[in-house]
Amino acid sequence: MKLLRAAPVLLALLLLCLTAAVPAFAEAGTLRLPDGTTVPADAETVDLSGLTGAELDGALDVLERMPKLRHVDLGADRAVTLLEEEGIPLPRPYTVPAIFGAVQELPAEETGEERLSWAEIRRVVEALPEAEVEYRFHIADLRFSTLSEEMDINHIRFDDEGALIREILPCMRNLKLLDMDFCGVSNERMAEIRDAYPDVDVVWRIWFGGNCSVRTDVERILVSNIGISDENTADLMYCTKVRYLDIGHDGYVTDLSFLRTMRDLEVLVVSITGYHDLSPLTGLEKLEFFEGCCSTWQGVIDLTPLSTCPNLKHINLCVLNAVSGPRASPRSRGSSACGSAPRRRSRPRWWSSCAPLSRTPRSTPPRAQAAWAPGATTNGAAICPATRCCASSSTTPITKR
Repeated sequence: MKLLRAAPVLLALLLLCLTAAVPAFAEAGTLRLPDGTTVPADAETVDLSGLTGAELDGALDVLERMPKLRHVDLGADRAVTLLEEEGIPLPRPYTVPAIFGAVQELPAEETGEERLSWAEIRRVVEALPEAEVEYRFHIADLRFSTLSEEMDINHIRFDDEGALIREILPCMRNLKLLDMDFCGVSNERMAEIRDAYPDVDVVWRIWFGGNCSVRTDVERILVSNIGISDENTADLMYCTKVRYLDIGHDGYVTDLSFLRTMRDLEVLVVSITGYHDLSPLTGLEKLEFFEGCCSTWQGVIDLTPLSTCPNLKHINLCVLNAVSGPRASPRSRGSSACGSAPRRRSRPRWWSSCAPLSRTPRSTPPRAQAAWAPGATTNGAAICPATRCCASSSTTPITKR
């Protein structure tokens, strides 16, 4: 009897213990957040702008039980929060932000330790694949959001080999462009970032030929006769979007390995270089024009890789020492003969002028002429406004920063 009389008290104690053990429990249809506030279980948006790392586990337990959740606001870092309190709103929609100097005016103590680390923000993003997770932050004097589609931070120097950017990127599922031109991060680290995010256009600057410089999103590189060599051209492999490439009249170039990554090549000029291995051209489906006359190589050049380029229409292979490959002509074993075209259903047209391509525009096939369209020069320098590229051999070289 005593036990039955005590049952209501025991039940009340049990409910109290359950409530304490599960802080998210609240009245029917609502959930309790770690800070004590309640939200409807069917809410589509949640404001967690005051969330701290210590409260993260409890918050995730609540968020994962909200099936209709579509937007989570994690607030902003300390600097951006202060700026927003001053009435300086972030632009919407989130694209490339405008530069402003307000962050630089903030006292150092106001931009110290943040409520949430990037690792903690990433946990929220990965736990809620169907919801937008918004967090506003700054890099130098630029403001961004994890909902941004573009992050243009060119000319902002990083001394950490891009470690901060690698922490941020997993939290930016909408990102389409990352511009890190002149940011001081090595080619190897930038390539790792690009490989890790194939859906993001990751752009930076490479140097070659001593003082020549291009952005990795360049489509046209015309650097004929400027003295480049194998020692300073390897980094061209990072320029994966090149369509027109002329490195002719540079006899110290013998290795074309960097072409393996240029799968969009349409026009290639390597005349009067020391090339002898065409295997990097294997399978270039978009290649239409190839000029490789007058190689300084004294051995035999295998033309077989050209037979794997299905759209190749124009070939110039004059004055080669000797060639081999599918249907190579017997007379191609002489010092000034042209080899026959590789076996193809539609044999390419042989273009046999030995004059530099840029000096014979009337006899140049249309596709090759496009490489010298307005916006490009023929004296070893190329400027392409559309892709903001620059490759130059002028007397005023581009200086590394």
